[in-house]
Amino acid sequence: MKTTFLRLALIVSALAGFGCASVPHGRLASDLTKVNTPAPAPMLASYPLLASATDVLSPARMQRAIGAIQVGIASFYHSSLAGNLTANGDHYDEGALTAAHRTLDLGTRVRVTNLENHRSVVVTVNDRGPYAKGRIIDLSRRAASVLGFVHDGVTKVKVEPLT
Repeated sequence: MKTTFLRLALIVSALAGFGCASVPHGRLASDLTKVNTPAPAPMLASYPLLASATDVLSPARMQRAIGAIQVGIASFYHSSLAGNLTANGDHYDEGALTAAHRTLDLGTRVRVTNLENHRSVVVTVNDRGPYAKGRIIDLSRRAASVLGFVHDGVTKVKVEPLT
């Protein structure tokens, strides 16, 4: 996990130019706030910017690392879908800890944390979706129960892929 943060810190630092901005001719350093400069990434401030040559990521892996953690709305499968085939060929089981995600590889395990009550559960992505606008993950009924939002139907969550 620490290696992932180091890689992400290296990527963000390289893209942001280590937080440095050039001052156009005739401007004072105090005018930097008026120049369109990217905001620093506060989440990465506590991680050292050390990396070896083996930590260089391919463009595809770099894109996945940058967008790995997501925050958004989760929902869960309706009971009428029990037994239907999922994208990986399994039958949907309400009692399993599974999920549908649009972009994560099938078989990826993710930790989903309910941001309203701080409960979390680890699920395996075995389907594609959700297709409802504004939602980032669909969970099995059991996963929604563990997270405590079956009665509400939807909740705000954080989705973290596990390595």
